[in-house]
Amino acid sequence: MGLFSRRRPNVRRLARRGDVAGLICALEHTDIVLDRQGRPWDVGGPVRRDAVEALAGRDDPAALEALIGRLSDEDESVRLAAIGAIRHRPDDQVIRALAGGVGSWPSPEGDGSRAEALDALLEIGHPRTLELLVVAMVRRAGGRPLDESDASSLRTVQAHHGETVREVTWRLIAPLTDDRVEVEDRAETMLTWLEPHSLEPLVAALDRPQVRCRAARALGTLRDNRAVGPLVDTIFDQDPTVRRTVARALGEIKDPSAAGVLLRSSRDPDYGVRDAAIGALDQLGAAAVMVAVAELGTAIAAPPEQRLLEEPRSVDARGSVAAGSPDAELATAETEAEAEPAGGVADASAFETSDDGESAPVSSHETSGNAEPPPGTPHRLLTVFRCGRSH
Repeated sequence: MGLFSRRRPNVRRLARRGDVAGLICALEHTDIVLDRQGRPWDVGGPVRRDAVEALAGRDDPAALEALIGRLSDEDESVRLAAIGAIRHRPDDQVIRALAGGVGSWPSPEGDGSRAEALDALLEIGHPRTLELLVVAMVRRAGGRPLDESDASSLRTVQAHHGETVREVTWRLIAPLTDDRVEVEDRAETMLTWLEPHSLEPLVAALDRPQVRCRAARALGTLRDNRAVGPLVDTIFDQDPTVRRTVARALGEIKDPSAAGVLLRSSRDPDYGVRDAAIGALDQLGAAAVMVAVAELGTAIAAPPEQRLLEEPRSVDARGSVAAGSPDAELATAETEAEAEPAGGVADASAFETSDDGESAPVSSHETSGNAEPPPGTPHRLLTVFRCGRSH
């Protein structure tokens, strides 16, 4: 008898008597012995497995609840027996338990519990299977990140329940502001796995300051050029962390149309934003940068009043012109009937500074075939400009 064992239950006798309460008690049986290294080892698994099999098929709510509880048993044989005992019951409680097992169990080599639970889910075919699996994966206990085994399970379920994936992606925006960072991380990863259905909710999330950074980062991972316009509209946000994240996302997407706005961001007052913007321009390539530099030169040569109309305006999070910004003077002269721009966008022209860090007004600049790059072009871009001009 083990060191900490109780009297071994006679599962066969309990089953013959139809003693459901006794069988449920047998599910808790443990028999701890010491191995050769003196480590404790539970050898009571076979008793619990036999009790699970004896309870299978019994139409008793207490028995069903006890069987579901054995899905978390440390012994694989008990878990497999429990899955087999409940897999033919299309009950919400069973679906949630199986989805929770697939979403939270690790997948060690040689353990078939997760695959068996996934197969049971597909066999039952509940319409909320994908939703429940995603919730279990994102909100599981502990800090374990999503891995390839999670991605594989998700793809399998999505192939059978693809009709609900769009609704699921919209519901994944809420966990991006969870109290647990690991939940936020897993939700962001899940959104990138569910492309292209996640594009629309992620673009919409750019309008929410609390999730703007994570949404921008996820859009960069998607690398869908349909996200370029919304990201460009966000790159002059008041928060430098958002500006950095958006610049990196545009670099990941590698759409040449973003070169102009990245060139302007390369003169941002924040060093991290400048570095991210120049890194993104490197990813776009020399041709895109040359086009952006040429467009910037044309913009500088335009009359000042035209530049004021074309450039983004400095606004605060409420959509009002930011105090002290270059647009504040202009705002006082505008009529109250004029529509205000969308909130959360800062003026790109406010990010153009002189070498001593002071704001430097942009003067008109004549352009010709031998023109130099516009004043303030970052040093790393001057070489690109001049090399392109020589050809």
